[in-house]
Amino acid sequence: MSDEPIVLIDGATWIDANGYRRFGQDKYEHIAVAERALGCPLPPGAVVHHVDGDRTNNSPSNLVICPTQAYHMLLHARQRVVDAGGNPNTQKVCKSCRQLLEKTAFSFENSWDDRAAACRECTNSRRRGKKYGKWNERAAVQQRARRAARKVLCQNP
Repeated sequence: MSDEPIVLIDGATWIDANGYRRFGQDKYEHIAVAERALGCPLPPGAVVHHVDGDRTNNSPSNLVICPTQAYHMLLHARQRVVDAGGNPNTQKVCKSCRQLLEKTAFSFENSWDDRAAACRECTNSRRRGKKYGKWNERAAVQQRARRAARKVLCQNP
């Protein structure tokens, strides 16, 4: 058996290291409850979401069956905006500064809401950091060398 801590709740269930209620060796209780409510096994790729965030609360009214992991992450992203006191249709939480901002403060990107995870201000400050600065310096040196080589070629026929 693995080295994860076992906390026995009753004779049959226990809580694993991630906080999920389990029974047997590898069966999650929330998946069994969702399958029982659905009346069949979960479809491939489906994920069970806990509405209140409590991983041990496996009542059927607290579980939502998400068709994909991407949809599951969308629920969590929208919940972060609601927890911050915002409107998930018009606002987003920046992953860097953790501020609740209008979606217009984010650049366009291929993601669930077509917006970048970090706001423009955080993205620009990260790009102005040492890592990007050294890259820009190296690119400028290479560009000057190319221009000088072209100039030499143009002067010597």
